[in-house]
Amino acid sequence: MAENIYTDEVARLYELEHAGFEEDVHLYRSYALMTGGPVIELGCGTGRLMLPLAQAGYEVTGVDSSPAMLKRARHKLESSGARSWRLVQADLSHLDGLPPEHFGLAFCALNTWSHLWKAEHALAVLRAAHRVLRPAGLLVVDLEDPERRVPGRGELLLAGVFRDGEGTVTKTVAPLYDPATATEDVTIIWDRLGDSGALHRTLTTTRMRPYGRGEMEQLLARGGYSVRELLGSWELEEYAGRGDRLIFVATRL
Repeated sequence: MAENIYTDEVARLYELEHAGFEEDVHLYRSYALMTGGPVIELGCGTGRLMLPLAQAGYEVTGVDSSPAMLKRARHKLESSGARSWRLVQADLSHLDGLPPEHFGLAFCALNTWSHLWKAEHALAVLRAAHRVLRPAGLLVVDLEDPERRVPGRGELLLAGVFRDGEGTVTKTVAPLYDPATATEDVTIIWDRLGDSGALHRTLTTTRMRPYGRGEMEQLLARGGYSVRELLGSWELEEYAGRGDRLIFVATRL
């Protein structure tokens, strides 16, 4: 991830929340097949997407700034017996330890890009990825389409309910949009209710940027990319201005 808000407990809850989520796996398998790999994931988290790609035989590198997330990714990958994977703890703009022009595919999944709330930082990440991608290599960035969202006003919104052992976790978020910076300060709350009725609360805050189509296209052009496809879903459907997703597939120039 782009910022180190992920304590051990937050990383654990993140992994539980996304356990079994596979809706976007086909997207990355498709582009890995198209490019032949190797593959690098920018903001790999707990390795949810690295695992199926490594199991499919691709050489996969995951980069994340959070030690807690990488610890869980390492355990997951080691336990699976998958080979040809590597984990790197680093800011996404600092990929100097990786070989130049090595990867066929780079991707940043499931709104992770929005953690790059400073546009200049996002541009630095694009340029770092450009260095390690082969000529004509692909970059895939998956975002929520901000055209479908009302800017947050600090209201508390239900974001999900999932199991944690014998207990139930309710996740709520409170986003507050700042038009002066085009960013949202987001408070995230996980409430766990156990069988005994005791409530355990975990809370964190983060800043995010809801990147729109125009801003991303400008950043990609400045970073040395040409947008090849713009998708509106994980099912590889063309973006039509009404999709839940805003998925950029760009070629490294």
